[in-house]
Parts: sequence; structure tokens; C-alpha cells
Amino acid sequence: ACPPGGQPQVLQMLEAHTRRVTDVDWSPSDNMLMSCSLDGSTRVWQTMGLVVRTPHLDASPSKILPGCPSPEGCFRVVHGKEAVHCGRFHATNADMLIVGSSSQELRVLRVSSGRQLSSRRLASRICALEVVPCSLVVVGDGLGRVHLFTVDRGTGGISLQRRVDPPKGRQSPVTGIAARPWCAPAKGPAILVGCRNGRADLFALTTRPKLALSQVGHLQMPPLVLDLAIQFCPVVSVDQLNEYVVCGWETGEVHIYDLCAPGKPPVVVLQAHAAPITALSWNVSGSMLVSADNDGFVAFWHRLVRKCDL
Repeated sequence: ACPPGGQPQVLQMLEAHTRRVTDVDWSPSDNMLMSCSLDGSTRVWQTMGLVVRTPHLDASPSKILPGCPSPEGCFRVVHGKEAVHCGRFHATNADMLIVGSSSQELRVLRVSSGRQLSSRRLASRICALEVVPCSLVVVGDGLGRVHLFTVDRGTGGISLQRRVDPPKGRQSPVTGIAARPWCAPAKGPAILVGCRNGRADLFALTTRPKLALSQVGHLQMPPLVLDLAIQFCPVVSVDQLNEYVVCGWETGEVHIYDLCAPGKPPVVVLQAHAAPITALSWNVSGSMLVSADNDGFVAFWHRLVRKCDL
């Protein structure tokens, strides 16, 4: 599902939520998958190996692809009265979840017990969030603002570090945030922020001498009615110069764009869903992409990389 690569392959479909799935995320060790929904629930799935059988009996033996959850693998469900719009595992503590709800509340949950550890209320609806490697939590709200928080890995305490407001005339709800520890255009850590007006801005993240975000690029796409799900594509080669991003569309298609070639059509189009895409997430190894849609279906895409790409 990321260029250059082979044909995409759907591995598993999960049906558990009763309303739209709004976000999905892999744990740092790839052994758990989080999904949240407008039904107010946050679910955690245990991953397991999936047997992929060849189409012909006389072909090569069946192959086991690790890291794919089964429909029976949901071991933790946290129910709430408010719709959950986004969620992420803590960067260094897989027993901790950070979720944002329609009640403008940022919450920290314990996976093992389902108990809430702390919360923080914002002035607008929490639309998207991402955890970056430097232990920051990036939160986007309904007014287009980006908040930078720290969450203590032991207590779950939340602290606001910085807030970035959008320019006048470009206030649009933030619908997707992605982070990368190194990005060529940013020459360091980068944050990708997608908004409902179809604009995706690339920011360079600096922590010294002070915490700051500076815009270094953007990608303009058609405006959307629903939220824009967006993620960086994993780097497939050490000499890769272009930066690719994967976007979910209202048509149910998953598009991959070259961030270094704004204005050009997508380089890859994936088709499996019959409803608008609401969430995307790569596992830590970059070998599997999970996409969720407005009907509550979750699809898993395994990236088949040719030998010449290794």
C-alpha cells in the first residue's frame, strides 16, 4: 500500500462498533490495536497471526502474516456517553491510551483496567490527535488550532506546552494529524496536519531552544464534507527522497500522494471500502496499513515489497 510495492491485499475485516469508526492506532510493540467510534466506545484488540492460503492447492504452502487482530481478539472495551473522535497509545507506555471526545475533553485511560487517569477540557471539539516520539501529544480542534501537550508516562498527568492558531481566513476543523521523527523537507521531526477544507500542512517541529512549529510545505486537495484521514507512508528505502502521504476519501478509496509533488494526481489508489474512510494507521514496522470507514468496517492492507526495493 506504499510505493514502490506490489498489489494490495486485504487481510481481515472487524465488525464490532455500532456506529462510525473514527480512529485506529497500533501499540508501540504492534501487539495491540485500538479503535474508537461515535458509539462512545474505545476498544483494544489483541493481535495474532493470520494464515493466508494460496489460491491453488498445488501452489506454495500457506503463509502466516503476524500482527493481524481477529474478531474475537477484543479484550478491553471502555464505554462512554460521548462520541470518541480520536485516540492513541502513549509513546512509551502501551498500558495508557489518550482519547478525545465530542465533549471537548482529552482523557487518559489505563488499558489494563479501563480506568480514567486524568482529563483536560479544551475550548473546542477535539478532532484529531497524534503522539510524537519526543513524548509530545499533538491535538487538533474544531477551530483549526494545534495544541502541544505532554502526558506523564507514570501518572497520566496532562500539561499544555504550546498552542498554534491558524492564519485568518483558513480556520477549518483539524481532521487528521501525523508525525514523523525525520522528514526530508523539514530536515528533522515533522508534523502533518490535515483539515476539512482539503489542505494538508507540513510543519517542522523544533524543541530547542524552545518548542515551535514552522510550516515547510503543504498539499491542497478538494474540500471535504467529512473528516480527512491522513498519514505519512513509511520510508521503504534509505535513499528515498520523496515523502508520501496516504489519505482516506469520502468515496471509500485510499489515495497515496507525493508530498514533494503538490497538485499532481495520486500515485496509488486502493479500493476495498463501500463507505467514506474515517481513519488510517500504519503498524510500527510499516508492513501493514489499517483503514476504517463510516459503516464501522476495518480493513488491513499488507504491503508486498519487491526484492529490488529492499
